[in-house]
Amino acid sequence: MKLKRSHIFDQRRLDFLWPAFFLATALLLLSSCVQYEPVPAYVPAASTFDRAWSAALGAAQDEGVCITAEDRTNGVICGSRGE
Repeated sequence: MKLKRSHIFDQRRLDFLWPAFFLATALLLLSSCVQYEPVPAYVPAASTFDRAWSAALGAAQDEGVCITAEDRTNGVICGSRGE
């Protein structure tokens, strides 16, 4: 059986294309494996006023003062203790 010239040419091209296809696929899969490091997040500390305000409210409540109103912008805490 005699093969046609075009059939031999197609077989040679396929013999070359399959390994090239597998190599390209492997390189594509391996190049997509990227793992990024997490970026450290900066958390600013609470301001001095915030800590002082929270401490003042906590101290008043620890002493038994019932807080009725608080004005943070003016720095005023109103409350009553006992009767």
